[in-house]
Amino acid sequence: MKTKFFAVLHVTAKEFTKLANLGNRVISKLTEFVAVYATPDPTVADLTTEVNKLVTLNGQAKGSTQKKDERDAQAIVVYDMLSEEVTYVNGIAKGDKVKVDKSGFDADKEPEGHGIPPVPVIKKVVDGEVAHSAKISLVGPLTKGLRYSVQVALIGGGDTPPPPPPPPGGDDFDPDKLPWTSALESVNSLELVLLNLKRGKDIAIRVRAEDGSKKSSWSDLYLFLPR
Repeated sequence: MKTKFFAVLHVTAKEFTKLANLGNRVISKLTEFVAVYATPDPTVADLTTEVNKLVTLNGQAKGSTQKKDERDAQAIVVYDMLSEEVTYVNGIAKGDKVKVDKSGFDADKEPEGHGIPPVPVIKKVVDGEVAHSAKISLVGPLTKGLRYSVQVALIGGGDTPPPPPPPPGGDDFDPDKLPWTSALESVNSLELVLLNLKRGKDIAIRVRAEDGSKKSSWSDLYLFLPR
């Protein structure tokens, strides 16, 4: 099977000089290979205008808070335009590395299939910014592109309350028997915030990582008392 390559942005909106250099390289290549990229979107003219603004502001930013703010805003404009251009280039190149190289962007191989993601580890849970909420922090480093689901279980609530979990190392406790309910489903964010929790009721929390159809096991549970 032939390996496919795709245009990628190996730069962020905070790398002002690299961003401007990439913009100028893309402008040069799209102009040189107009037979391949006949209708760039955004146009070369529009991209040239915005990249030139970034270059100018980057040179003026030293010692000027106002110019730094203008440069930062302009960098986002250029970054967004290059992101759109990547989409256009990939639509034309269709995985052909030679064509990608003619765009001025770097070419990356098609990502290989991922395995089952690692089990998350809950670092801590703290009160959220609003009442009856909680914010979950996970131990890093975290794998990019994963989604997360969260379940909670009320400890000591209901008609037949389950016993509280014993200390780590206990052999008789089965966390899967707790009355788990879904709190977050496949969230594409590392900021896991739980809302509308019951005040003053101990809850158990667990997290699962997901990569498409592949899912990790649930994390060890974490006990928390919402306020």
